[in-house]
Amino acid sequence: MNGDQSFDQGQFQGQVLADLRYIKDSLSKKVDRDEFLPVKAITYGLVGLILMAVVGALVATVVKALPT
Repeated sequence: MNGDQSFDQGQFQGQVLADLRYIKDSLSKKVDRDEFLPVKAITYGLVGLILMAVVGALVATVVKALPT
């Protein structure tokens, strides 16, 4: 450390402990992978369904535009 700055060991340790508590609290609020898996499956399923509807509408438009 720089010799110009005063260094208080107790204050430093207190700040480190406060930071560790903050990190621990933040991590406890995160969603686990097991909890996220059903949400991921439902979301991918709905997105796939929407994309199939869009592609189906485009194919139907092209088929209707073909001369018979």
